[in-house]
Amino acid sequence: MAQIGHGYGSEWQLLRMLGHHREYFFNELKRQLNLSQDAEIHWLDYGFDESNVSGDKEYKQREFFKDIPKIFTPEVLNEFKKDNFGSILKQNWDGIFWVDKTVYLVEAKAHKKEIISDCKADNQKSLSNIEKCFIETRDYFNISSDNDWKKIYYQMANRVAFLKLLLSYGIETKLVNIYFIDGYEKKVKDPDSDKYYTIQNKNTSQEIWEKAILEEENYLGISELRNKYIFPVFVNCKATYDYSCCKSQ
Repeated sequence: MAQIGHGYGSEWQLLRMLGHHREYFFNELKRQLNLSQDAEIHWLDYGFDESNVSGDKEYKQREFFKDIPKIFTPEVLNEFKKDNFGSILKQNWDGIFWVDKTVYLVEAKAHKKEIISDCKADNQKSLSNIEKCFIETRDYFNISSDNDWKKIYYQMANRVAFLKLLLSYGIETKLVNIYFIDGYEKKVKDPDSDKYYTIQNKNTSQEIWEKAILEEENYLGISELRNKYIFPVFVNCKATYDYSCCKSQ
C-alpha cells in the first residue's frame, strides 16, 4: 500500500470524496456507471494496519470475498478454492463496493503516469504462470492484441485477468477506474500570510485522461470491454455541486 499524500494524490482524494463529499461522489458513480439514483452502494471498509501512515489496510486479492456473503456464498467460495488463477496475480484494491449482485473493483488515479507499470516478477516460473493467465484472459474476452501484457500497462492487464476470474464463476463484476481531475495539486502554507499556494500540480483534465485511456485500451486490445465490464469515472476535485437536486421532496 502506497503511503498517503497529504492533501493530494489518488488515495487522499478517494478518502476525501468518501468522507467529505459522499453524496456528490456517489451520485457521480451512479450517473457514470448507469445506476439508478435509488441504487444502494455498499462500500467496504478497510481493516487496520499500523505500518501505514493512514493506519489502514487495503484489501488484497480475494480477501474481500468473505465480506460480501450475499454474493460469495459458501458454495461459491468452495468452487474458488479449486482455482489458483487469481492468486498468481497480486492485487491491492483501492476500493470495493457492491450493488445488488454486482461487485465493483475500484482503482483510483490522480495523474496519468500512475497508469503505467511493468510486471515485477523476477523468476521464470512466475512469469510463465502470469503469461498463462493472460492468454486465458485474452481467449475468454476474444482479445486479439499481441502486445506484451507484462509491460507498460501491467496493472490494468492484471485487473482484467481478475475480472475474467470472477466472471467465469458467474459473479457479475465491473472494473471502475476513477480518474481524478485536478487531483494531484500539492500545496503548502505561506508562513507570512497563512494562505496556501501550489508548489506542484500534475494537472490532468478529462481530455488528457481520455487520451491516456485510449492509448492503454489500444495497447491491451480491451476497447470492446469499455462500458460493459470496464468503466472510467471522472471526478472533479474542485467541483461545485448542488446537493438539493438529490434530496427528497
